[in-house]
Amino acid sequence: MKMNDEQLCAYVEKWHAARYDKWTTIYCGIRMNRVYGIYRLSDGTELLDVLDSIYGNYEEHLYSKDLLPVYFSSPHQLLTFLQNYGAYCEEQLKWMLALPIEERQDREVCDIIEMCHDVVELTTYCLESYEVNIIDNTYLKPYLDMKAFLDAEKVDGFMNRLEAIYSSIPSSIHKGKLNEAWFHSVAHSVMYQFGFRFYSESETSEGRMDMRIEMDKHIYIFEFKYSEDDVDMSEDALQQIHEKHYADPYLVLGKKVIAVGVTFGKKKRNVTNYKLEVLSNR
Repeated sequence: MKMNDEQLCAYVEKWHAARYDKWTTIYCGIRMNRVYGIYRLSDGTELLDVLDSIYGNYEEHLYSKDLLPVYFSSPHQLLTFLQNYGAYCEEQLKWMLALPIEERQDREVCDIIEMCHDVVELTTYCLESYEVNIIDNTYLKPYLDMKAFLDAEKVDGFMNRLEAIYSSIPSSIHKGKLNEAWFHSVAHSVMYQFGFRFYSESETSEGRMDMRIEMDKHIYIFEFKYSEDDVDMSEDALQQIHEKHYADPYLVLGKKVIAVGVTFGKKKRNVTNYKLEVLSNR
């Protein structure tokens, strides 16, 4: 299952909560009994350093109800931390599993090994399940830019990025007749590939809106129009959002609802104009 930003944060927070009491007990117990416990091992001092690093990062970086965007400013930052955290624990596992058998079976060492295994499993799952591949920065940057624009209500920036994507499509690719469905399909593919929480042809009691994009604090309702001669129909699109009451189901969610009417033109083969209107300020 692919996770979006909200699902990623919820998963990490639940993972943290499920281990907090146990890990705190282990950490405090080993630290309090280090003279008679872990220090009797040949590598006791280094094991304590490993324990401090594992628990310190766990408590400092993952103990939050607002991982995004409060503690980590972007999904990329959170996932990069998880990647580094997992790599560190994986390296320590190799070292601990190479300890003499009698030391490796010590209760304190077993506890630390289990903590490392847990972190490696967490980070592997999150990195494999998140919607966007964080390793490929060329792929990631457009998503982060477009997401940042919508988070900041800078629709102009978002639309400029979308226009750039349409401009990059060679005219020779247009095999069939251009129409609204073609432009909508491209927008749908872009949103899907970038990992946005979005819905195309989302149904309401009075019709189907072309696209809805959900952010943490905003809901954007997009209505698309197509013009053979590049006439601006953005106002018509906004009017349809009003007449069909597309925003009504979302006015009670406590998010700001913004309508965006977009015109695509045959001659320009791109967005020719767009207009927006705030429908709810929460």
